[in-house]
Amino acid sequence: MITRHIKAGVKRRDNGDELITLTLAPEAQELLDTTSLSLQEKMKPGGSLYHYDDVGARIIEQGLRMAGIFQVSGEPDSTIITKENFLSALNLMDWFVNHAITKIDSTRELSDEEKTLFWLESHLVENGSYDFRRNDLIKKCPKSIRCSERLIPALEKLESKGLVPLFEEAGINYVKFIGSTMNPVELAAKTNTPIYQAGALTLSKLARPE
Repeated sequence: MITRHIKAGVKRRDNGDELITLTLAPEAQELLDTTSLSLQEKMKPGGSLYHYDDVGARIIEQGLRMAGIFQVSGEPDSTIITKENFLSALNLMDWFVNHAITKIDSTRELSDEEKTLFWLESHLVENGSYDFRRNDLIKKCPKSIRCSERLIPALEKLESKGLVPLFEEAGINYVKFIGSTMNPVELAAKTNTPIYQAGALTLSKLARPE
């Protein structure tokens, strides 16, 4: 059936005939709008698709094409893509994206900024605060970036993305990890911080004023 529709489409194009346009049902359009907003958030700094924005940017486009195929295959005479078919296409795209990311991660070397970001996240509870001494990173972070020549540029890139403001206080250089996925309430619980002291953790995650 798919082959027949493809051949018919090619024939219409060759003959200069009007092409058949598929449109979204209102419920499918609402799903597209909410999915688009969700993907935009995930592609922002700290989001699950931030390092894979080129993949994330194609999810809607490829999902619509797939939904069109589902629609025409199930209802050849319909030109309205249903929410159900679009949702099925998005679920399939989600599987493809997760599979692709797993493959990419298994074969590529992490960048210095990614290594720094992961180290900060994994040592946040041990540090007990969103403020890290830069000297501690140089001493304890992964060996491949345990030198100023590689660590500082990585921190500066993270700073430009709004994830780690760098500041100096009392002659000590600090890295403020405001891009952490762990909120102050979670950090307080994991560090057994008393409620009356939890406010200090919230303040430590706020970006320092210019």
